[in-house]
Amino acid sequence: MGSALGPLKVGLGQYIRLTLLGRGQDPIISTRIIEA
Repeated sequence: MGSALGPLKVGLGQYIRLTLLGRGQDPIISTRIIEA
């Protein structure tokens, strides 16, 4: 399951980043969410 969570986390991070960018928010926030 660990190998499956890797790509999933990256995909989710990219989705969050695009969503935040779409709303005009700071992309740095999304990176903090991913690292947390």
